[in-house]
Amino acid sequence: MRAKKKKNNSFVYTLSILLVIAIGVGLYYYVLKPEMVLYDSLNQKYTEQQKYLTKLSTEQSQAKKEVERARTMKSLESKIPANADLQSIVDALDEVEYASSAAVTNIRFNNYEEETKEVLDEKSTSLTEAELFQVDGNELPISPLANQKKPEHLKLITMDLSVSAYDVKDLNRFINKIEKLSRLFIVDAVKYENTNEKEGLVTAKIQATTFYVETKSKKETTKVANEQKTVSK
Repeated sequence: MRAKKKKNNSFVYTLSILLVIAIGVGLYYYVLKPEMVLYDSLNQKYTEQQKYLTKLSTEQSQAKKEVERARTMKSLESKIPANADLQSIVDALDEVEYASSAAVTNIRFNNYEEETKEVLDEKSTSLTEAELFQVDGNELPISPLANQKKPEHLKLITMDLSVSAYDVKDLNRFINKIEKLSRLFIVDAVKYENTNEKEGLVTAKIQATTFYVETKSKKETTKVANEQKTVSK
């Protein structure tokens, strides 16, 4: 009797263990595993979204840098143009004359390029083309920056201006306006020659320097043009 009871207890115990195992397996496959799969899927999507957001943020940052670079380049191009463009210099000085009530009575250019000769269109300024290139016995103006180290294609144009005004304030206003032009100008030196306002006119010599970039393509174009002229002759 006891043996039979013991046998029954052993069977119940074994059945209980199998039932627990079956319940555990059922919970794993029907409850826990789907949740784990869902968790892994959500985690993967989250990771992918984070990567996408990081990529998007990087692209936005690069786009902002490109826009800022474009703005900087545009601003730089207006300050330092890609050619000498003496005509724009004359137009700028004409604008400064009007804003300051001073007048440029004479101007001499030094573009530091002996073989380069700019041809200007007809101007609204009071200066004639002959006056623009007038060179007397004096040496051409040379900027202190001429002998300093600078980028290869950065070129200088230095000008010597004779300016007249009714008072010193107008002369100083002329100088300030030059330095505030959209094109970059640096005033190298100022020499007041006549500051007696009672005589009705004050004058000054002003040396200023501006810049331009001579690109390689422009050099090559000029070289080809010169070669073609030589052949045609």
